[in-house]
Amino acid sequence: MNRKMPVECAVCMHRCRLLEGQLGRCRARKNEGGRNVLVTNGSAALWVLEELLPCIDAMNIDLKGFTEDDYRKLGGDLETVKDFIKRAAQGCHVELTTLIVPGENDSEAQMEQEARWISSISPEIPLHVTRFFPPISHGGSECHGGGDCVPAERDRR
Repeated sequence: MNRKMPVECAVCMHRCRLLEGQLGRCRARKNEGGRNVLVTNGSAALWVLEELLPCIDAMNIDLKGFTEDDYRKLGGDLETVKDFIKRAAQGCHVELTTLIVPGENDSEAQMEQEARWISSISPEIPLHVTRFFPPISHGGSECHGGGDCVPAERDRR
């Protein structure tokens, strides 16, 4: 029987707890000829990434902003995430996602800086820019229009 192994998407949301429970599954899937995709916030030590890379085929890494202040507010560290992204890009296919939150990480200068940094690693890394929709219960912030993202995309090309 010749069946194709589906891609398994191992989601890691909280400081790479994937290592604790899913690494064995990822290794087994890889040994069976399957593929693994990791969705992560990139807030993990490089030794964790080194454990994961041999069994991961692709990653989508959430780049939450491009200033230390953005990450400090969230309890993270931008340099840790940048190091994670640089190393991951050397070992597998990487795509990045940034959620644009009005008044937080939406300045054109910050978006241009982020796009230039990504291109310096590899111009082949896709950047998915997603739009913030505030919950109705929060009522304050307005939805961010997509037009402001065009200059950053232009600079990546």
